[in-house]
Amino acid sequence: MIIVYPNFMRISVVLSFLIALAITCSIPTNKPEELVVVEQNWDEAQKLAEKYDLLILMDFYTDWCGPCKVFDAQLQNQEFADSLAAHYLVFKYDAEKKDSFNLALKHHVTSYPTYIVSTAKGDIINKQYGRFEETPESLAKFFQFLHQGVEGHEQKKYLTGITKDTLSFPQFYVEHLNREKKYEVKDWEAYWQEHANLQTETEFAVLLGLGGPESVYANLIRDRNAYEQRFGKADVYHALEYHCHQQLENAILSQDSNKFAAALTQAEQLFNAEDADRFIPEYKELFWVETERWDLIANQVKANLKAGNLSRNDLNRYAWKIQEYSNDLRADELALHWMDSLTQIDSSYAYLDTYAWLLYKDGQRQKALTTIQSCIRQGEKMGENMAFSKELETVLNSEI
Repeated sequence: MIIVYPNFMRISVVLSFLIALAITCSIPTNKPEELVVVEQNWDEAQKLAEKYDLLILMDFYTDWCGPCKVFDAQLQNQEFADSLAAHYLVFKYDAEKKDSFNLALKHHVTSYPTYIVSTAKGDIINKQYGRFEETPESLAKFFQFLHQGVEGHEQKKYLTGITKDTLSFPQFYVEHLNREKKYEVKDWEAYWQEHANLQTETEFAVLLGLGGPESVYANLIRDRNAYEQRFGKADVYHALEYHCHQQLENAILSQDSNKFAAALTQAEQLFNAEDADRFIPEYKELFWVETERWDLIANQVKANLKAGNLSRNDLNRYAWKIQEYSNDLRADELALHWMDSLTQIDSSYAYLDTYAWLLYKDGQRQKALTTIQSCIRQGEKMGENMAFSKELETVLNSEI
């Protein structure tokens, strides 16, 4: 099925500039007049791409994927479609449809949307995970990805580890990815005992889909540049990111400070800047909660407050955790002080609720009762379910 999208809307001058700036390579002379979009038929996509001397933008999606539909809507934008048509044919592939040559399995796609740039002959140039958004920043990033695809093709920089062959995967892997049956650990262990060198495309796909033992990740880290040339930076990073998360989560469960420090150091080295800023503080907090280091959590909150980079909701979240789990009197006192100050400038029912529970924990029952009653009144006006807050009110009424 081939679809050519007509003109439905125009994008802003700013976005037009970003698009024009992003794609500057030479345009094939025999390209079609409008963007060609092929649904599900890979052979047809390859034939048309070869006919028009175009690259193939593979769009892996599912019917239930909301972010995938944003890209579909943007394809109906004439300027966007024309910019794509200069170098690309769009191949849309529903990753959950069963067919004889399952491209999602072949390219180990398990999150949506995922975009892959391929030549007409099936040489893979690069890959991008993540949602597509109709913002100048998102469009600029997306067209940078497409521009890199065109440059890679002109320089014949193809991923050497991705073959054009149909792959044979272990049965437990296929069943797990198709949600037919959860894999058994013994099958996973037996597989990696025979494939620990991580040489083939199939082995790398299993690593991405189900993870691997420590020795395999050690090889991946040691020879990262070589693996990136074979399988692409996006997938190598994806594998290492998964490994970091697993190591950090295992260290937290073990409550072993040395193990957590080692996992944290490795994550700081392997995470990109965006993920490091997002995940490192979260994992530190989880470890402190698990090991009951409320003094460290309190110090972190104080530092964030002083720096002015802690939102009211985050402050409330920290205070609630201390209220619920802490046995550190100093941390309890600090949380009580934070919520006392916060509720004086913002008496939202959620903040009053946390403050009331902290007052109760501190033994200030009368003040806790007054605070929770104010919280309940506000919450009910907003149509919120205040059953949990009313439990505290009942307890306080029985104790005063």
